[in-house]
Amino acid sequence: MGGICGWVAAGSEGVAVDPGLMAARLAHRGEVVLLDARADPAPVAADSSFNPPAAVGLAWSSSRDDPAAFAANLDGSFAVAALDTRRGRLVLARDRLGEKPLYYAASAHGVAFASEIKAIAALTGTAALPALTVSPAALDAYLAFTYVPAPLTMLEQIRKVPAGHSVVIDLRGLALGEPGAIETTRYWSLPERTGENASPETMLANLRQALVRRLPTSSPPAIFLSGGLDSSVVAALMAAEGLTRIAAFSIGFEEASLDESAHARRVAALVGAEHHLITLRDVEPEMVSAVLDHLDEPMADAATIPTYVLAREAGQVARVVMTGDGADALLAGDHWFRRLKRLDALANLPRALQSGAALMGTRWRSLVDMLDLPPVARYLKMREKWTPEARRAIYAREFGRRVDAELTAQTYL
Repeated sequence: MGGICGWVAAGSEGVAVDPGLMAARLAHRGEVVLLDARADPAPVAADSSFNPPAAVGLAWSSSRDDPAAFAANLDGSFAVAALDTRRGRLVLARDRLGEKPLYYAASAHGVAFASEIKAIAALTGTAALPALTVSPAALDAYLAFTYVPAPLTMLEQIRKVPAGHSVVIDLRGLALGEPGAIETTRYWSLPERTGENASPETMLANLRQALVRRLPTSSPPAIFLSGGLDSSVVAALMAAEGLTRIAAFSIGFEEASLDESAHARRVAALVGAEHHLITLRDVEPEMVSAVLDHLDEPMADAATIPTYVLAREAGQVARVVMTGDGADALLAGDHWFRRLKRLDALANLPRALQSGAALMGTRWRSLVDMLDLPPVARYLKMREKWTPEARRAIYAREFGRRVDAELTAQTYL
């Protein structure tokens, strides 16, 4: 893990900022790359596991006329910042699925960017960033969907670079307050489905290729092993590549209904991994504080604390950890996909049977209530934790006037 940060003044009215203030807040990430506006040739800062600095520099020098092409020419996970001194613009770009974080704050004085919000917040109270305030739009999105979707952050003055996007900031236009000074462009989209499913053999070959490209060459990786399909397949592929004595880390719970460690233990034995089981009992306030500090902004995911514990333990024996994260979304394994499938089946029933289903309990009644909605609206309603009405009920009047529930939904979608 690494990080990037920097400050670029805007026009003649720009102020000077010591980027070291920002870099100090990122020290826990390891190597931090500062963008130096005085460098020659044009400076580039990159946080990437797959693109060595020379490759990033080559991609920038060959594509600076087209920032979207610059990002598209990079591979894997990355967060990059490049200063085009000839055109007076700063280019920020984030990888296709947003694995690497990247934030920025822009004003008439200049642009601050960093891998974490806390690095930008270090400038609070300076001319670069006089004050920070809560974003009503972000808070509304958080209450609705349990996290803050890009480009919002919980702070009004700071923005995320969205996954698969580049952000081009015209420094002269920024200084003059021109409305089009910041331009965000999508350089990559998920491919359209062809209607055909890949064969198991093709999918396995793709998974193996993805795994091999991510295996470190300097030291053996560890793995987070839940015993579920996704992490179990990753563990099996690691063993198939000849990795022996893999350090596998699992979380166990005292509550039997939550504990899946028996599955993880069985998989570890099958692939010859060294199984490290950490049983999570009491969660101490200090641990919660540490997790919140790393998150930078709220995210209501119950897996956050167990993941932190796993990372802390695995970090003592390995610098790289393989995981199966993402498979539930990729393979439609999350519970709301099953609800959508039930809803499709329910929509094909006669009205009388639909009415009967509504009498079978709250869960079925909520499905019946969604039958007349278009597919996207159905999905949105399933994902909402707090309805717009419930959210409005807790807002102060002045705050509520600054919230647009329809815009919140569109930002999420």
